[in-house]
Amino acid sequence: MSPPPSPASKVDAASPVSTSQGWYEIQGMHVLDIITLAIRAAKIYYTAHNQPARLASIKSERKIRAELLSVMEVLKRMATRNFSHGMRTEERETIENWVEGVHDMLKQEEAIEEAEQKQRASWTWLDNSWEGKEIEREYAFMKSMDPDSSTLPEFTPTSSVSDNSLPTAFVSDLKTGLRLVMLHNSVVKKSKRQFGAIDKWHTDFAKPYRCAENLRFWIKAAELRWEVILKVDVMGVVTGTDKIAMQGFEDAIWKWCKKVREEISGEMKL
Repeated sequence: MSPPPSPASKVDAASPVSTSQGWYEIQGMHVLDIITLAIRAAKIYYTAHNQPARLASIKSERKIRAELLSVMEVLKRMATRNFSHGMRTEERETIENWVEGVHDMLKQEEAIEEAEQKQRASWTWLDNSWEGKEIEREYAFMKSMDPDSSTLPEFTPTSSVSDNSLPTAFVSDLKTGLRLVMLHNSVVKKSKRQFGAIDKWHTDFAKPYRCAENLRFWIKAAELRWEVILKVDVMGVVTGTDKIAMQGFEDAIWKWCKKVREEISGEMKL
């Protein structure tokens, strides 16, 4: 005949601590499952994002990784102690702050997308009703992509002015190469294939060679990123006295605009 249970075992069987621990384990496993799924979904969202540069403008990859690791460390600590005494205040706050941060990122990205849609609505060059006005279309594209579009001079063909009026305001502004470099980088940021940005340029134009180098940076980047070959008499443009060189420069600008515009338009249809 088995001995009767000891008083201590009776206390253990009915102990509130034992009951609470069972509840904490159920709660902990539930939290672990949910947050693990959330981390997996967030990781897919981060790694498969079609515009990582946009995501990086909201929060850096380093910050995203640090937040994910902090949440995973909290889950690890909870599981290691078998969820004893339930979730601690600092653990709950870490998880809640991460969830709020993800929601905030989504809201910010949504706001950016809405702003981009409004901007695209103003892009008249997307229409196909520009027959006979090709240069006007490329100029409209150029102006819409220019980070400092308010200072872009109106276009007057070099061929329509006398030699005494050279260079035109348009050519005079663009012959430094700086606006073209900034324009190139601006379009790269708007593209879905965000590579090939120009990472160096001159802003001091006291010496002509600096303008010439800026133009060469732009010409080389056009070949590498947009696969368009531009033939420009760089020094003839920089001196501002060679009419033929400046006409060729204008032709190269419109050729660049047409090629880039077509790629951007194609990406928007995908």
